[in-house]
Amino acid sequence: MSRNRFDNIWYAIRWSHQPPEQPHGMSSEQYRWMLVDDFVDNINEYRARTFVPGGHLEADESMICWYGVGGSFVEAGIPHYAVSERKPNNGAEIQNLTDVNRIVKSAAEEEAIAATATADKDNDKDVAANEGGKGTRVLLELTRPWRDSGCLVTTDAYFASVEAAVMMKEAGLFFIGNVKQCSRRFPMEVLGNATLPK
Repeated sequence: MSRNRFDNIWYAIRWSHQPPEQPHGMSSEQYRWMLVDDFVDNINEYRARTFVPGGHLEADESMICWYGVGGSFVEAGIPHYAVSERKPNNGAEIQNLTDVNRIVKSAAEEEAIAATATADKDNDKDVAANEGGKGTRVLLELTRPWRDSGCLVTTDAYFASVEAAVMMKEAGLFFIGNVKQCSRRFPMEVLGNATLPK
């Protein structure tokens, strides 16, 4: 698709609502992302209604980087970041849920990452141990439309935790993930010194 065609389609999309003035108490980052949030929500709702996944779902995160100055997009207030490294501090991170058998993205959660916003407002330290960390909460949101489907959900360490395994089971899903030893509720007494045979 050419850039001109993309621009024509983009300017015709009006799914997102952003008030003309930033609401009192809302951060400028949240205000800017209002232009994107409704768009992602509508895509996810449509896919939840129309897409029936296979038996294996994969959760992962990916970075979206914008290069250059952005021109009219920046003037319109659309979030813009210029980054160059592989795992940048600036950019947009999207958590995806993909049907492994069909390679169809079935859900997405977008999250703004700004170098200046080092304090994460969704702080895992303030969450009860049985509620799971941020990765677990995002995973639950991504898989919400397919609860009790019996699908297998595999993840990397961003999403994987003991809480994720427990909550996926409660949600009627199977779970495989690389859980780090430093995770809450990791059974150190059983697995702390375990070594895999060669």
